Amino acid sequence: MKRHWFLEFFGRDYPWLYADRLDSKNTVNEIDFFEQIFPLEPGSVILDLCCGEGRHSIELSKRGYKVTGQDLSAEYIENAK
Repeated sequence: MKRHWFLEFFGRDYPWLYADRLDSKNTVNEIDFFEQIFPLEPGSVILDLCCGEGRHSIELSKRGYKVTGQDLSAEYIENAK
């Protein structure tokens, strides 16, 4: 059976290969942009699909949103915890 491309693309090396783009400054800027585009009420519920290691979920949670992250990678979910 053929494996889907995303199962390999987002493997163990993904965070290492893209570390320069996955830093906390970029995360804060991305969530600032998200809040401009989607003006949600404090405490809103957000589902972060394909959350990876949770960098957006964590930042959203810090800002008072109720966030659930889901990812295919059990390893990424464990790292997010």
